[in-house]
Amino acid sequence: MFCERCGTQNPETAKYCRNCGAELKKSNNRKPTFTVPNHSTPKNIGMIAVIAAVLVVVLLGVGLFGGRSYKTTIKKYVKASFAADTETIVKLFPDKVIKYALEESDYDVEDFQDLKYELSEQLQDQMSTLDDYMGEGWKFSYEITNDEKVEGDDLDDIKKGYEEANFKISAARNVEIEISIKGDKNEETVPMEIALIKSGRNWYLDALNFADIF
Repeated sequence: MFCERCGTQNPETAKYCRNCGAELKKSNNRKPTFTVPNHSTPKNIGMIAVIAAVLVVVLLGVGLFGGRSYKTTIKKYVKASFAADTETIVKLFPDKVIKYALEESDYDVEDFQDLKYELSEQLQDQMSTLDDYMGEGWKFSYEITNDEKVEGDDLDDIKKGYEEANFKISAARNVEIEISIKGDKNEETVPMEIALIKSGRNWYLDALNFADIF
């Protein structure tokens, strides 16, 4: 017979378990069955918790690091300028500010398209001049030589400049870059200053410093 306490098999004539000393009952002639703890639920819960934690980290990453950085804005602007890509350049300005400027100037959509076309032609002419001067297959690169955060009264002045357009600025920077152009015929280094503003999570070109474009 089997002990109800520990499950040890004992002789049929035994009164007490030889293993634990518990009193044996003759009615218990079957080996007791032990339930193996089911760990599937805790494991599933643990896996869900891990996945949830990963999702939280990803979402926080999007919230904290999302948007367009000022260095990305500079990169897109320089690249688009050398490609005569006016569409990309325009997208680097706040859309709300552009709409406000067009309304104030009594420009409609067609007028704006004409402006972008004129800008594109100017850039293409500059690229043609570069082709003649530098030689075909010229390449460019750039590096940031000075990077200043705008603060205090200077930042307040920029914020005020956008109040009429109802566009809120949270930060601004003045960045100086040096563009190196190398071709078969010549090599040139050109300095450039770029003013940037931040609204929300995105950095834009400061439209107040590009008034001649619009």
